[in-house]
Formats: sequence, C-alpha cells, structure tokens
Amino acid sequence: MIIYDTDASQSDLMESCLAPYATAQLTSIDIEVDEQGPPWNAGVLSYLRGFHQNLSKVFVRKVLEESYEYYIWELRGKRWEVRAVLPFSSWGIIRHGSDWF
Repeated sequence: MIIYDTDASQSDLMESCLAPYATAQLTSIDIEVDEQGPPWNAGVLSYLRGFHQNLSKVFVRKVLEESYEYYIWELRGKRWEVRAVLPFSSWGIIRHGSDWF
C-alpha cells in the first residue's frame, strides 16, 4: 500500500515509492490518499504506466475527516476510468485478487 505524502510533489513521490518495484511490472497498486493532497487522475496514472506498462488497476482509499471513500481506476483500452466501490482492505485484494471488484 502506498500512503500519499501531501508534502512531496506527485512525480517525486511516485518515483520514490515505486523505485523498489522498478524491475517488477506491476499490474495493480493499492494506495491511500489524503483529501487535502493533489488528486489522482488519468494524467498521473498515464505517467505511472510509463514505468509499469502492465498497470491496469489502481485501488484508492481516500481518507476523509471521519470516513473513507473507496474507488478504483481501471484502464479500459487506452482510457482510464474511475468508479466508486464498496469498502475494501489491502488484505481483501490479496485474498481475492484484483479481479474481485
């Protein structure tokens, strides 16, 4: 799971968090973002895909003041689409696989 640090720039954060996985070709990632941080969007995901060509799904938990929002970004053809989903945990993704959603 990647926890978003709002003090770092987005590209620096992504590079530092994903550097240990540089030789692996990630197909999905699980992140937790702060509501005050810059939003994750199709541009950010396209940037990430430049490093991980197999990346096709990003699980996002957005931390709100007293709760969370859950959503998934999925690559459909050449376009990133986002949809809200029911709450999930990192362990749930591991146990059931990313196709569970």
